[in-house]
Amino acid sequence: MESSQAAGESLELNLTSASEWHHSRYGSPDQGLVDRLERARVATLLRPFMGQLSAILDAPAGYGRLSTTLSELEPRLLVSLDRHASRIGCAPRREGVLVLQADFAQLPFVTRAFDLVVCFRHLQHLRDPAELEARLE
Repeated sequence: MESSQAAGESLELNLTSASEWHHSRYGSPDQGLVDRLERARVATLLRPFMGQLSAILDAPAGYGRLSTTLSELEPRLLVSLDRHASRIGCAPRREGVLVLQADFAQLPFVTRAFDLVVCFRHLQHLRDPAELEARLE
């Protein structure tokens, strides 16, 4: 019982940290608008595929900001992956969502395990985005 309480307390601290990060990043009116517009755009682009995707990978998922939007597509499995434990530990937990700490550069999945890979706000940080794109094909 004590270990589950400790884990719950730790998760609560992580969720508070995620909430603080989200507020610091998207708390201003301008950035809040950017957050809402980005989520709406992702939802609009992917809505035609609702119910047709069995597995979606969101990587790097960070704090799981897009998890809710992606779960609305009703995949059988949604994997939120990030290499930073402090970030992925804050990602929302819900049925059908696997939260996984792993390095996006060394994905621990078989080829073609996902119908859709969402890589939001990450490619511009890579030295060679084409290399990652080739691995995802």
